[in-house]
Amino acid sequence: MITLTLRLLAKAISIIMAWGQPGLFVVAFLDSAGIPLPQGVDALVLLLSAKNPGLAYVYALIAMVGSVAGCLVLFYLARRGGKPFLDRIVPPEKTRRFREWYHDYGLVATFITTVVPVIPLPTKVFIASSGALGTRAVPFVLVVTAARGVRYLGEAYLGAQMGEHAWEWLRAHGRELGLAALGLFVLLYVLVKLGDRYVNSRSSVQG
Repeated sequence: MITLTLRLLAKAISIIMAWGQPGLFVVAFLDSAGIPLPQGVDALVLLLSAKNPGLAYVYALIAMVGSVAGCLVLFYLARRGGKPFLDRIVPPEKTRRFREWYHDYGLVATFITTVVPVIPLPTKVFIASSGALGTRAVPFVLVVTAARGVRYLGEAYLGAQMGEHAWEWLRAHGRELGLAALGLFVLLYVLVKLGDRYVNSRSSVQG
């Protein structure tokens, strides 16, 4: 029964992908809304960009809009469901760890997990944490839009420039991209902490 369901799901995904631009939007939306389609959006952006280089950045924008819309669905579901909703996504024994992670790193962690396509980071956990733990919607949308924009515009560029070899290049340089993401995470975290310290110091002086 499970095997049959997986086959039907794979067939449905292949049909959706064959739709081109509308299919790209649907796949990006479903993937970000919590239905796992591992690297399906990335592969589709690369494939479409390689076949039609002139429309590469259009594909990137479609994927970005679909992904942000899907993230918002998961965000508001988590906001409405609160901690019980988060507990359904994350094993109860790990919920506290992720809550502490999000408390320490906040939208910085959301940005990194949303922008990196090659590391199996729990993106949906941080999206759900953003909603369940009370993050404001506008900063959340800005962060996710920036992250998905960087990710899909970069993949569109690779697809347009390298054609069918783009996916191989992305997989071959996964380690370097992971290290770059780690460096970006550290930089953003330091900047956020310095900003918080500056705001707190100003508040103390004014108080």
